[in-house]
This record gives sequence, C-alpha cells and structure tokens, in this order.
Amino acid sequence: MERMKPGETAEILLSGGDALENVPRSVWEHGYEMVHLEAEGDNVYKFIMKKPPDEQTSCEVTDWR
Repeated sequence: MERMKPGETAEILLSGGDALENVPRSVWEHGYEMVHLEAEGDNVYKFIMKKPPDEQTSCEVTDWR
C-alpha cells in the first residue's frame, strides 16, 4: 500500500474467511477507499482499493480573483 501513488487503485484477490474480513478493515483503517468487492468464484473475492489523494499536493481554491 505504501508504494501506491495518490489516486492509484489496486486489485486484490482474497480468499474467504479471515482475509475477507481483515484486509478491507485494514485498508479502511489506513485511510484508503474501498472501491469494490465481489465474488469471483468458489471462495475467491475481487477487492479493489484506492489510495486517497495526497493532501500536500491538493488545495482548495476559494477565490480566484
């Protein structure tokens, strides 16, 4: 997760059980977005996560004049 660039997504294949519960929770606890989770087959799930934008490079423009 640390090597991901801001806004980048990653697709992870998970088996059921502990990984299916723990990986999405860990991703959320680290501030990443949980984009998608779907069953791929017998006890295999596709999980897509996204790294949030880099707070240091983003800014909010309130008045451009």
